[in-house]
Amino acid sequence: MRNDAYTGKETDIRFAACSILLALFSQALWGVDEKGFPKPDERVLNVYWTDASPTIDGEMRDACWKTAEVAKDFALFKHAGRPTQKTEVRVAYDASSLYLFWTLHEANMAKLMVGGAEDARDFIKFEDAPELFLDPGRTEEKYFQFVTIPLAARYDASTRAGDSTNYTPDWECKSGRFDGGWTIEQRIPFGELASAPGHVVTTPGMDERWGMQFCRNQGSLHEWSQWVPTDRGFHEPKNFGNAIFQGRPKGEPLPRVTSFDTGHLFYGPGAIAITYNGASDTVSGTFTVRRESKVVNQESVKQQQGDGPVRFAYQLLDAGNYRLSFELSIKGKAFFTGQAVAFLPPTRVTLEAMEREITQGKQTLAKLGDRHAAFDNLRSQVDDFDARTRPARQQVARAADLSADDWKNLVNDSEAFTAEWSKLQYDINLAGLYRGRSSKRTQLFAVGTLTESDKV
Repeated sequence: MRNDAYTGKETDIRFAACSILLALFSQALWGVDEKGFPKPDERVLNVYWTDASPTIDGEMRDACWKTAEVAKDFALFKHAGRPTQKTEVRVAYDASSLYLFWTLHEANMAKLMVGGAEDARDFIKFEDAPELFLDPGRTEEKYFQFVTIPLAARYDASTRAGDSTNYTPDWECKSGRFDGGWTIEQRIPFGELASAPGHVVTTPGMDERWGMQFCRNQGSLHEWSQWVPTDRGFHEPKNFGNAIFQGRPKGEPLPRVTSFDTGHLFYGPGAIAITYNGASDTVSGTFTVRRESKVVNQESVKQQQGDGPVRFAYQLLDAGNYRLSFELSIKGKAFFTGQAVAFLPPTRVTLEAMEREITQGKQTLAKLGDRHAAFDNLRSQVDDFDARTRPARQQVARAADLSADDWKNLVNDSEAFTAEWSKLQYDINLAGLYRGRSSKRTQLFAVGTLTESDKV
């Protein structure tokens, strides 16, 4: 019994000793125990309002950078320790834009991979490059990516925009240098985050939380570091840190927007409604509607100080891409801005063209007479289609009188009618090729379908 008991105790001691040696070896290999790294919910950066927008020049001379909180203490990718070179990021905002200042320490600037002439918009080498990831509203699914290299060439992408390669926002960046490293200063307008139909982006509200991640590629050192370390890659929105927008750090608080609605952003009448409180003076509002980048409507309003709703009415009647912009300000200084994106399909044009095409189709069939027994059936189909679609074609002629629900039904009907009319047009065109008994010679023809890769 004693020997067995002693043997068991000795085994426990040996196991403990091996565990300690293994832990020490692991720390020596990776630099630090994984337990020492922060989790995503532990990474919080308070982002403060600036009344004086920084000059984007790569120099940390603006007042907002003196008081901004700093995202620091980066970790290597896969929790592999700490990077040899420090990275610090400061963030600020105003009504229209998000601002960032990166301080990238580099002991050997001679080895900095600055990029070359071949580096252009969205075609850069990710060698020495800080990467910013933004998830407005912290969806933990969709996000934006902004990358800058030392020569200030840019790369951007968005999983919210559908095909991320088509996302080309208008944002600004400048690089700089200091003794012991280099800098990147960025300005990203909030409106540029409204990237596809249905998207709406506004100035972040008080205490609003966004997912945010800062990453750095250091080519010469083969180091990849992050504010929040991950194990699979930089593109992990569930593991982004948290940016909380806090308004002014001191002084008079900003008016607070308590509710916001854009309406349906489609054909017919709609309105953008904004409710706010805490305004210290008269509030001015401006509203602009652009279609294919051209201004088609502009409106201004003034409200008394204190609390108040602001309402901007709009009516969209023509197909195309729309961007609706709005701004609330006090004494010329904006405190709330936003942009909404809409796309209207060519419903009016489609139905107006269908009106002409039905008339032409009937004329074609009338000229063909009774050359084939099937023509009578085809004429009946066209007459039936004409009768069923006439109410919709008449509706579109009084577009300005239609409600939003009327337009929704009309668009759905138009899509179904278009598919049906396409088949009828095919049969009408085919009938036009038929010569029948009235021809003096036999007409040979073939019917088929081709793709862009086929040869005829």
